Amino acid sequence: MEEDNETPSSSTLKSASKERKYVQKFKTSWLEHPDFKTWLKKSDKGETKAYCKICDCDLVCGMSELLKHKNSAKHTKKMAVISQCGRMSTFLNKNQTHATNVLKMELKMCGFLAKHDLPISLVDDFVSLLRNLFPESKCLDDVHLGKQKATNILRQVTGATYKQEVIDIS
Repeated sequence: MEEDNETPSSSTLKSASKERKYVQKFKTSWLEHPDFKTWLKKSDKGETKAYCKICDCDLVCGMSELLKHKNSAKHTKKMAVISQCGRMSTFLNKNQTHATNVLKMELKMCGFLAKHDLPISLVDDFVSLLRNLFPESKCLDDVHLGKQKATNILRQVTGATYKQEVIDIS
């Protein structure tokens, strides 16, 4: 009977064989890691998940799991496609910058006329003078500034700004 007391029961064997697995939490330092910074972000599904922006999938956190995903066929194929196509934002930023530069140029021309108390009727000749002086300027080619547009810019854009400044001073 003493032998029965010394042998472990089946329930204690099961609990001894079960080991707790450590679940890795997402580390923000991975976002600066050169292998991960272009495609990794924290998942919305919990602190133990990571998200691949390229593959649009959630991943288990852990350095080895992230490296496995990075080297997977699915991920490498999608990365190759993206690197060949380029990003849409690069195309949009160029156009947006050009359009912004054109608007700035129009505003500055109107501001120059107003600052020096020159008549708005000069705006057509002023634009053509600048085009003759700077024929290689692409922004100047896209400036379409006439008397009506200059008047509207001075009244609605700069006029409203200065009106608000006067109100704030009072």
